[in-house]
Amino acid sequence: MSNDWIEWKGGECPVAPGTRVEVRFRSGDSDPHCNAAWWGWKWMGRDLEDTYDIVAYRVVSEAPKPDMVNSPPHYTDGGIEAIDYIEAKLGPDGFRAFCIGNALKYVSRAGKKADLKQDLSKAIWYLRRAGGD
Repeated sequence: MSNDWIEWKGGECPVAPGTRVEVRFRSGDSDPHCNAAWWGWKWMGRDLEDTYDIVAYRVVSEAPKPDMVNSPPHYTDGGIEAIDYIEAKLGPDGFRAFCIGNALKYVSRAGKKADLKQDLSKAIWYLRRAGGD
């Protein structure tokens, strides 16, 4: 992480969601415990635009990268992971067949979509779920 302050003149939040930042206000005060969600000018239900004028920031820690094999964030939309819902609906035999089919899909297209290692890791993940792990 850089210890250098970056001037900010307003607009959209300049860092990824989940990133921890320290901000400096026009008053000279700073807050070392901010995150990108706070940047939306809402804090404890108050509109901060009139209260705090951010003039600079520096990154304290980057947002964690999502685990695209074991728990992709787009699979938990709606509060339940899709694989758990599918398992509940298909029962043990149907779910096993579903997992084996998905493993075959990931192996057959490995490296053609994006990331070879990620595709093969996902195939292994499905085979483990098919075996009850």
